[in-house]
Amino acid sequence: MFAKFNYTMWPTVSINLEGPIGGEDDFNLFLFQWENLYERKESFKLIFDVRKFGMPSPYYAVKMTVFIEKLRRKYPQYLEKSIIILNSGYIKYLINFMFLIQPPVAPVYTYYVSSSDAEFDSIGPMNAYERLAEDSSKFTYFKPKIPAGHLRRMEEKRIASGGLLLADK
Repeated sequence: MFAKFNYTMWPTVSINLEGPIGGEDDFNLFLFQWENLYERKESFKLIFDVRKFGMPSPYYAVKMTVFIEKLRRKYPQYLEKSIIILNSGYIKYLINFMFLIQPPVAPVYTYYVSSSDAEFDSIGPMNAYERLAEDSSKFTYFKPKIPAGHLRRMEEKRIASGGLLLADK
């Protein structure tokens, strides 16, 4: 399996992608494990460490856009945000390509680690959210697209709880 999920810091889940994708079944297992996080019905954050991922085919980037669209239909959206740690221009290109076709369902921040960034390695990927809070200028931000139906449901919940309308702000 090219994807290793680490749940020990829940609600932050670390996903290390290493080596080549072992085919369609391997990729589908990765998507299944990711989607299964929604079964907990709790908010969560993701950290993807793709520094040892290799050179995946653009085919999987396209499959990922279909998966993102599937996740977008989920309500409520439990994924709060994601960080992707990378060190490859090729992976950076694939991420930009994916989010051009299909914007993320929650904010995504990418952090490009140069080969000389020993400081990052000493801090470790699980501290990436602390690094984001300290200095977001080192991250690239991808804005999510929230479906209109989700906005309508959020507005209805706010009204039902006696809160302000979104339009009143």
